[in-house]
Order: sequence, then C-alpha cells, then structure tokens
Amino acid sequence: MLVPLLLAGLASAQGPRVGPPTPHLAADPSAQLRLSGLPAAQALFDRYGPGVGLTFDPRTGAPRFASLPGLPMREAPGLAAALARAAGVDPAELVALPDHVDGARVVHRWARRWRGAAVIGDEIAIYALHGRLQGAWIRLHPVPAGLPQPRAGEAVLPLPTWKVGRPWVDPAEGVAVHLVTTAEADGVFTHRDRAGRVVDQWTDRRHAEVQIAALERTVGDARVAGPARQVTVTDLSGAVAVTADDGSHGLTGDLTVELDGPTLQVLTNGAPVRVPGSPDGAHVITLTGGTDITDAAASVQTHFHVVWDWLADRWPSHAWLAEKVPANVDITSGSCNAWYTGGTINFLVGSGGRCHNYGQIADVIYHEVGHGIHHYILASGTFAGDISEGSADFVSATLLDSATVGQNANPAGGYIRELESDRVYPRDVIGQVHNDGLIWGSFWWNLRQQWAASMGEAAGVEAVDLLFLGALSQGPSLTDAGEAVVLADDDDGDLSNGTPHGCELGELLDQHGLGAGPLGVIRLDHAPLGPQASEARGYPVQFTIDNPLSACSDWDPEATRVWFHVGVPLGAPGVPAGDGVDPAAGWVELRPDHIGRAFFTEIPRQLAEAEVFYTIEVGTADGAAQAWSHGGSLSGLWRFQVGDREALWCEGFEGGPGPFTSSGDPTDEWAVATPVGGAYVPDAAHTGVSAYGTNLLGKYLPNNRQQARVSIDLSGVTPEDRMLQLSYQRWLTVEDGIYDVAAITFNGREVWRNPSTDGGQAHTLDTGWAVHDLPLGESALDEVVEVEWSLRTDPGLEFGGWALDEVCLTRLADLPGHYARVGLEAVEVDGGLELRWENPWIAPLGGVHLRRAADAFPSSAADGDVIFDALSPAPGAPMVVLEPALEPGEVRHYVLFTEDGLGLEVGVFEGDNAVRVEEALPPEDTGDSGEPDAPDPEPEPDDPAPDTAAPADAADPAAPKDAGCGCASPARPGPAGGLAALLGGLGLLLRRRRR
Repeated sequence: MLVPLLLAGLASAQGPRVGPPTPHLAADPSAQLRLSGLPAAQALFDRYGPGVGLTFDPRTGAPRFASLPGLPMREAPGLAAALARAAGVDPAELVALPDHVDGARVVHRWARRWRGAAVIGDEIAIYALHGRLQGAWIRLHPVPAGLPQPRAGEAVLPLPTWKVGRPWVDPAEGVAVHLVTTAEADGVFTHRDRAGRVVDQWTDRRHAEVQIAALERTVGDARVAGPARQVTVTDLSGAVAVTADDGSHGLTGDLTVELDGPTLQVLTNGAPVRVPGSPDGAHVITLTGGTDITDAAASVQTHFHVVWDWLADRWPSHAWLAEKVPANVDITSGSCNAWYTGGTINFLVGSGGRCHNYGQIADVIYHEVGHGIHHYILASGTFAGDISEGSADFVSATLLDSATVGQNANPAGGYIRELESDRVYPRDVIGQVHNDGLIWGSFWWNLRQQWAASMGEAAGVEAVDLLFLGALSQGPSLTDAGEAVVLADDDDGDLSNGTPHGCELGELLDQHGLGAGPLGVIRLDHAPLGPQASEARGYPVQFTIDNPLSACSDWDPEATRVWFHVGVPLGAPGVPAGDGVDPAAGWVELRPDHIGRAFFTEIPRQLAEAEVFYTIEVGTADGAAQAWSHGGSLSGLWRFQVGDREALWCEGFEGGPGPFTSSGDPTDEWAVATPVGGAYVPDAAHTGVSAYGTNLLGKYLPNNRQQARVSIDLSGVTPEDRMLQLSYQRWLTVEDGIYDVAAITFNGREVWRNPSTDGGQAHTLDTGWAVHDLPLGESALDEVVEVEWSLRTDPGLEFGGWALDEVCLTRLADLPGHYARVGLEAVEVDGGLELRWENPWIAPLGGVHLRRAADAFPSSAADGDVIFDALSPAPGAPMVVLEPALEPGEVRHYVLFTEDGLGLEVGVFEGDNAVRVEEALPPEDTGDSGEPDAPDPEPEPDDPAPDTAAPADAADPAAPKDAGCGCASPARPGPAGGLAALLGGLGLLLRRRRR
C-alpha cells in the first residue's frame, strides 16, 4: 500500500521550492538536429573533430553538454573559451576555479562573472580521466545587453520562464535574467530585485519519506544490539575516550556515555545525549532504545555508521567523510518529517495515528544521509531537488537491498515509496520532487537488478553504486541525467569511442525517458542552398551526418530523406497539423545517396520565380523515430528562389546604416555592428564585417517596439510589377507570433510577419544567414517606395531579433532571354529530322510556335512555314517535332517563338531558339580511283523506309499537335539535348545519328 505523507515545507504551494532552479528541458530530437547546424556548433566540430557530440539547451540554443574524443588536458582552457563563445558568452567573463581532483579524475572548472557580478549557477566544467578530456558541462545563459550595471552586493540570476506550461513541471521555454541580492535564513534562500520584490526562493532542506524497510530496521522490529561506534565515554576521574568501531575503549568503572564522536553527534531536540551507565559482568554497557535512550537516538547512532561505512568504501575521497555530522532527533517543533540541510540530518517526533518517529527507521536515516552524500560529492552542477530525492531513495534501497522505502513508517503499515515501478520522463513529472525523483531512482534500481544478475550480486551492486556516485558528482538535473551516466561510465577519457556499458545504459535510460533516444546524438552539417540560376537543370543538396553514438543508436543512414515543396507549404513532415490535415501534402520525397558520412541528392529543376522549400529527415530503419532539420517548425524550413536576379538597389552596411533610420519605444536597439556570435545571434556578417540588427550582441529587450525603415528612389527604374521583390540576407530569431511579432511592411502594407500558433511554440529561429525573398506586387510601381522592419516584444522569452545584411530590391533579369533559352537543336535520324527543345522554364507561358524558312531565319511567328503551334504549353516540358529528311544541298532555318503571359513574342536568338541546318552535296565522282563504285549497303532491318517513317504523334497519341502544322511529343527521359549537338553557328553541318 502506498501511503502518501504531507511533508512540512511542501504542504503549501506558496512555500519555498525545494532546491535551486533546475528546470526540466524539452527532449526534442528535431530541435537538437537543427541546433547542431548553428555556426557556433559547426565551429566546434571543425576545430575539435568529428568525435565531438553536443546536446543543446533548447531555450537558449547554447550547448549544454559536449562529449569529447579524449583531447589532451592542455586543450581545456581553449575549449572552455570556445564553449563559452558557442553559448553567446564572452570568454573573458570566465573565472578559473581550482581543479577538483579525485584520483584519476580531474574536473577543470570555471565560474562566471558578468560586469563584475557573479552569475548564479553559470559554469563550465570539463571532465578528464587519465589525462584526457572526456566531456564538458556548459551551464551558461546569455545576459541581455540592456541589463543595468550591477551594484555592489548584487548577483546575476538566470531563471527559467514558462509561457504555456506549468512552472517547474512542464519543460521551461525561456530564461529571464535578474539582478538580485540574496539572503539566507534557516536554510531558505531568498533572491530580491532592486525594488525588493522576491524573484525566487528556495530551500536546501531535503525532506524524507524513507525508502527501503525490513522488519528489523523499522518501528515494531526487535531491538538488535550492536556496537556503539565512535561515541565518547568519560569515567569518574574525568578521563575521556572514544569507542572503536567494535564499541571497545580503555576506561573502567562507572562511565558516562555521550552520543558524540569524530563523525557523528546525536542530539535530542537540540540537547546532547549523555547517559550514565555501569558495566555488567562482561564489562559491557548496553544502552537500550526506549529505556536508556530514545529509540530514535539509538537508531540514528547505529544506522548512520552503516551508510558511512558504505560511502567510505565506495567513494573514499568524499569530502563529507572528513566532517562531523550533527543529527538532531525527537524534534518537537513539528511531527511526521525529517530532512537534511547544511551538513545536518534532522528528525521530528511521531504523531499518534499519523506517523511513527522517522528517526527510528533505518530507511529514513539512510535517505537523509543520502542527501548529504549528494550535496558534498558535487564537483560541478547543481543540488537539484528531484535528483537528490531519487538519489537518497536509491542510497536507502541499495543499502537495504529493497525497492520499498519507508517500510512501516505509519501505524497503518505499508511503505512510503517504491522504486520497482518504472517512472518515465517527462510523462511522470508532476513538479513534486519526491515523485519526480522516482524517475532517477527507478532507473538506478533497474540497473542494479540487471547488473546483479549479469555480473553476480556483489560485483554488480558495487559497479552500480560506483557508477551512481560518479554520475551524481557531476550535479546533473533530471534533463541531464543521461549524459552524466554515460560520462561516469567512460574508462579511457574518450567518449567518441564509446563506453564499456554505453549501449546497455543507453537502452535503459531511454526506457526511463532520460537517454538520447533511438537516434543518438546526430550532427548535421549542411550549407543551405541560395538563389538558383534559371538555367540550372537541378539543385544539388549535399550534407554530412555524424553520430558519435552511432554504435549504440538505431539511426539508419538509409532512412535519410530530403523533402521539398514548391511554393509556400501549409504544413511539413514533422510539424503537428490540425485534424484532417496532412502535413506532408504537396511534399516530394528524395532518397539521397551517401558515401560514408557524405550524403547527396538533387532537387529537380523548377520554373523561374518558383520558391522551393526543403528539409532533411533522419530516422531509424523501422520508422519508430525521426528528426527533421527544421526543428518541427515551418519557420525552420530552408528555402530558395529560382531565377536570375538583377539588383535595382542595395545596401550592405559596411559604411554604417546608410539611408536606414530607426526608432524604438522605449529603447532603440537598432545598430550597425560586427556580430560576435553565440546562440541565436550571428557569428559574423554575411558579407564584409558589418550587419544591421536589433541587437547583434545578444537578446532583444522585453516590452519593446522597434522599427527600421528605408526609402528607395525607383524613379529611373521601370520594372514590370510582377518582377520586383525585396531580397535580403536574414538571420531572425523571434518568439512565436502570438507573443513577439516581427513584420515587414512595404509602402505601409504588411507583406510578411513571423508565424503564430495557438500553442505558442512556432518560434522563428534561423540558424544561419539565408536569403529572404518577398514579391512586392502592385505597390512596387511607385517611384519612391518605403520598406520597414519591425519587432514588438512581450514581457518574457527573448531571442536575438532581426539581423539584416545585403538588403536589395531585385527583379528577375532578362526575362525575354528566359523565354528564348529553349535549347532548340536538330538531330538527323533515320526517317527524318528531329527538332528538340524544352519549353521555357518560366510561367506564365502564353504560346510556343515553331517556324521554318529556307533563305533566312523567320522574323516572327507570322513569317515562314508553320511547323508546330501550342497555345497552352506546359512550362519546362521537353518536346520533339519530326520533320522530313533534308535533300542534298538543302538549307533550313528553324526558329521557336515563345510568348510570355502578355502575348509578347520573343525574337530570334541563334544558338538558343534558332538553328540553321543543311545537307552537304555529295562529292563529284572524278573516276580517278581506279576502283569500281561500292554498291549501296542493304538497309538495316530495324530502319524503316524513309517514306514510311511513323510520325511522332503516332508513337504518343497524347502528344500536343496543331492540325496541318506538324507534330510534337514529349522527349525521351534524360536531359534534353543529351544525345544531340546544338547547331547554333552558321555553316555547321547536321550531325547524323543511326538508331
């Protein structure tokens, strides 16, 4: 029976939170895949090699953990600086701390000071084993540039924020940074801002609801006599001795025994426990619980040393072993509780029918000492409440070899918690540390059972205990648990080659929601495609994928896909959609080839002016797990436009803002600067050294309105309105549009804004510079146009905002040339002459007309012989027209005239849409050879007679044709012209080809 207890300090939702800020983070493999493409991350991969793996804080985009390929220890300072830069933090803010040395383990540590003030909780800890760097924790948070200069006594406190989720229960969505002063009273830490408001409050008390219990360890068990270890005895003369571990000492006669020794002092309600006693005939003084001393004092005195011996055996360098632990029992200021705080353990009295005295129960004693073990073992990280509760439960469980905690803690019997049931992150998180800690505790109990079975009871239990303490020393939060376990399992200082039990641990961690998942830690390196030329016949997509944990993951390279969509999509694979909506509608799947880590495929040719969106998918062979490069948001899709560009006006910001002006309410954040890099902000300008943005050095401010505008004089330009567009290099990171709105207006008309969703999760988070193209419509006909970029922010969750470079007004260049580039060619085949081309790859396409003349090129579609007409041609379609064979000496001039959507005819462009062919005359027979003429060869069996050749439309009844003009059919598969030469120059002879 599970008996819940109402614990003091946790009964009220308004009370202080247990443990410092350790938010849960979202476990989203798509977000991790997208963040691996950040330039700051790629710089780390390039510098330190393919063996580096990164996991990211999705709130900030900053690396949170790095697995390392056994780098030399001398690399630690440079690596720390590189990790800080990747997190958007100036390496000059790092303050080196003394190394933490524990045998072969060394932890290089750095704290952080921002403008002289300590940043609470921020650190870098790089772990080394046997002289090689194996892993690093990066717990750094960007500080907004608008934060005031800290005053004396102030510190910087990053706190998690929630917009939609439940605070301290659901994954946190952002980080808010405060300037605070801190006060501590009775184990409660209170942080106040300059106005005196409490911005955060927490307690370091670790309350108990004990773990494992057997009859002889709890209320109702028989009292078992054991040695009173390390207590002080005093004889009548005042001589003092301390008992040995077997209870022996060198004094005689009547003695006074005090429960106070080098490692433990037991107090009863704050008072020392001193008991006079006389030895029996065997020279033994027996202090009986419930008679000579209280049961709580006897139990704590006895069971404390059990866990202390276990700790000294498993982790002899543990710092707490060198200190004396005060234990206060029978506290009368409350009931039904126990706690650890500040190196002490404390137990309240029982309460009638509600609970027994927890100081009488070994489970609770082990549990409370377990909190202290967690507190004092930390080499880095944080004293997370849920991790501490789960750890304390496991300490009790492993000592008692029982999955139940708090056996018989209440008169009704039963137990308080149990570790046998699997708990899973984030499904079982409710925001209560004892409950949430069971996720961590049940993982360790499962592992203890597995290894005891596979390695033998003693060896398996010892191995799990050591791994547990090694992971605990890193100070993980529940979100970081998996990385901490794998790092603790490493035995050679190189995580890139795996760990002794990495795959087994990964599988069990995944079962509890604490692992990297079936895909492992995947890194994607891809340079997004930019604008593509109209004549490009395809758009190669190349990328590399690295998976440092591939040996333990189910990632299948053959399951990699590239998806593309022409035109703005309504959904995308991996993006949640509404009921009845297919998120993959309109998307085309490509299966890339790969050689090792390198993948490559090609998006097929599209029409000029087309906008193409694409994404990369990775997955498992069975389809059970996938991740997408767009991070699960439409705003993360890569996109490019097809069409040659002609710039009408540009600004690159190398000399300042140029014609741009800006304003802000209350603060104008727009500036030209050289970006410094980091999470969610550019690491460099796209071109040159300068860019223009709202805050190129960090996050934008909350509760602000920003505008940047430019007026452009187009009086000397007469473009067609459908060709004009705004094209600029963009790096935008902004919250979902229901909170923060980034927009662009053109002549006062909004032409773009960041997407918004009902759930508020569709943040626009660019991971690099990319061209953003916006058609501008009829308002582009004005002589003077105005473009404005704006940003409106709410009170919480800030990103980097706008970053602009190479801002241009452009149009598609040389549109008549686009319509002429049809690649008209002529190829002689048995039975006639084939005219081949591709209809222009541009829309709208009004008509296609093939004309022929003998003496010169036809000058228009009204000139020459009508060979073929199509009034509604398909753009980009490959076409073939069959003409009669040429006679000796005959010359023909062919021109393919094409119309745009306005019916305007394209002229003659020899080599593009015009070709001249002729048949040479046979040489004269002079009769000088002395040899008889050779007979004509017999026709080949598969060559039809010239006068019986089948017309092209007979082979393809669906081919477009115009009665009386000739026939055209789609060309055979393959690039048009791949088997025939383009006859562009005058005087070139027609090339012959036999079928």
